Amino acid sequence: MTKDYILIIISVLLLALNFAATKAYQKDKGSGLAEGIKFNALLGEVTAVLFFAINGFGCKISPFSAVMAAAAAILTAAYTLFGFKIMENGSMALYMIFLMTGGMTVPYIWGLLFLDEPLSLLRTAGLIVIAVSIVISNKENGKSSTKLILMCTAIFILNGFTSVVSKEHQISASAVPAMDFLILNSAAKAIICTALYLFIRKGKTTGSKRTKSGITYILAAAAAGGGSYLLQLIGAENLPATVLYPMVTGGTIIFTAAAGRAFFGEKPGKRMIIGIIICFIGTCMFL
Repeated sequence: MTKDYILIIISVLLLALNFAATKAYQKDKGSGLAEGIKFNALLGEVTAVLFFAINGFGCKISPFSAVMAAAAAILTAAYTLFGFKIMENGSMALYMIFLMTGGMTVPYIWGLLFLDEPLSLLRTAGLIVIAVSIVISNKENGKSSTKLILMCTAIFILNGFTSVVSKEHQISASAVPAMDFLILNSAAKAIICTALYLFIRKGKTTGSKRTKSGITYILAAAAAGGGSYLLQLIGAENLPATVLYPMVTGGTIIFTAAAGRAFFGEKPGKRMIIGIIICFIGTCMFL
């Protein structure tokens, strides 16, 4: 059990690096729809190839795992596209609060309703505390636009169900090993996003060129994001959803805010800092 906690802490550090690389790519290439889809396609390709090689150039496949991998890939690609737009006009910290609290709250409720996990008054109170932190953080720059609120709500829900899909896969008797599921998920993302990119770019000859910096960001995001997801999948086999995802949430919010400050000079305002602290307190109430 101690090993699982250590793996989750490492996964949190890697996830913060993943989002830093994603933002760096967005700043370098822009946040257009086509660019966001291309990023997801390339990220899926690189991640699939990288971990396929690490796995000894082999991958176990089952119909159940293939369907679940495709579902997770669609959800992940969708929230990444919204993330591109949010990070264009907001900070990594704002994006991360909504993304990670969704990734914790939705599977927590799912665990109560469908996985027979125990109800805890302290954890339920933690949800309320986290909701307060979101409201405070979202008022960082005064009145937020309806578009920004809708995008933040979307990534909250999308990442929440990504966590649900991952958890349901890992506890199923039909599941393939974690490394194989990571490869299937990345391959599905590559296929879906490549097809979508070719469709929206049909008949267009212009587009952004691949640069050394862009490729570097994708490689960094693939290694960090893939490694983080793999460690979370391993942890999901032994840790309950009501413990796993709060740990990932609280740690990622803190480390991503630190990464935004270190790599992009983002200095959270007072409301954002208060929101992060309150969110972390709410997350600790789950442990």
